[in-house]
Amino acid sequence: MNARERKRFLFCLGLSVAIGALMALTYVSRLPPYTAIQGQQNLFNDTFLFKTRADDQAGKVSLVHIDEKSITAFRTQYGRPFSWPRTIHAQVLRNLADAGARAVVYDVLFDAPGCPASAGPSCAEDAEFAAAIDYARGRPAGGTAVILALAGASGETVNQGQPLTFNDTIPPIPALATRATALAHIHPFPDTDGTVRRMPLITSLQGREVPALALQGAASYLRRHDKAVEGKDAGAIYFGGRPIPVDANFMAIINYQGQPSHVPGVSGPVSHSIVRGRVQQYVRQGCRQGQARLCRPHSYWLRRRLAGAYVEP
Repeated sequence: MNARERKRFLFCLGLSVAIGALMALTYVSRLPPYTAIQGQQNLFNDTFLFKTRADDQAGKVSLVHIDEKSITAFRTQYGRPFSWPRTIHAQVLRNLADAGARAVVYDVLFDAPGCPASAGPSCAEDAEFAAAIDYARGRPAGGTAVILALAGASGETVNQGQPLTFNDTIPPIPALATRATALAHIHPFPDTDGTVRRMPLITSLQGREVPALALQGAASYLRRHDKAVEGKDAGAIYFGGRPIPVDANFMAIINYQGQPSHVPGVSGPVSHSIVRGRVQQYVRQGCRQGQARLCRPHSYWLRRRLAGAYVEP
């Protein structure tokens, strides 16, 4: 190599190092070019990681739909699902418990009383739902775990090395929260294009770390109700003695995209073959074609967690 070739080589090497350093800096510091870079990364992930797996049927997770059929049937009598009496939810929970469900995970907020304010402090509908939770948890062979959802409110922040953080929280009403096996957060973390590719496995709500519905559902399936998170460090959350790969904000990549039918659904009469021994995720509405990863991130991550399938961030 003569002097001219050596000079050209060193120039190209230095330019490559400088470009690599700049790209790394924009990624770590979330500088303006990061958005465009992240878009290319998302395109790569969607092409090579998030492929539909038609033969991959859920074996340990089922969805309990408040679907269009149910909404139509109850619209005249009860109106929208938010106004349905809690006695309906109570009966569904009893049916699932009788069918042998191992856990029921509510992707629905019960943050307000089920009766109007004029009914006073005592609400018969909430009492019936609370009694159904007690009934489910008291069933034989360890009972049916009941996990209720809570949400963060105001002051959402995402700082490097910290989980998704909220200054305030929206919990279930005390009459239900005190009866539940556990509480878990419902927050997905959609990208700028609206697609959910990552799941915050923990969030900080008013200074308290709360596991995701999916993570708590997996813990309750394994009868580890109070051990959803055994520990954490840079790049991993530990559960069941194993590390779950996460990014710097303790978010796991969802490595599955499929049609809604890939998670068995419970709508209408309860089928023991679909319910027994499974985690039942109680969802407000079914997903439309092509929206599976957007509106069911908890169920898809949960099923991959129980299968031990992860993607490194």
